[in-house]
Amino acid sequence: MPLTQDERALLRLAKELIGTGRLPHESRSICAGAGTGRVCALCNEPVVSEEIEYEIEEPGGRSFQFHMRCHAVWQLALSDRR
Repeated sequence: MPLTQDERALLRLAKELIGTGRLPHESRSICAGAGTGRVCALCNEPVVSEEIEYEIEEPGGRSFQFHMRCHAVWQLALSDRR
């Protein structure tokens, strides 16, 4: 399925943030649940309780929260790097 214009912009941002180390290039664990209001590591918007929040932990121990769409875009950015 083709990406929307917003998703293409998020993909460019994800690649930039991965390249600069502000987003991880791998994860040690992942969990998902109702949004907690924490800010998404990709789009910088809160993940509200009506949304699914993905939390990943990188091998170094830092954790990152994502909206479902932002998590999918982050994974796509990782696969494009390989």
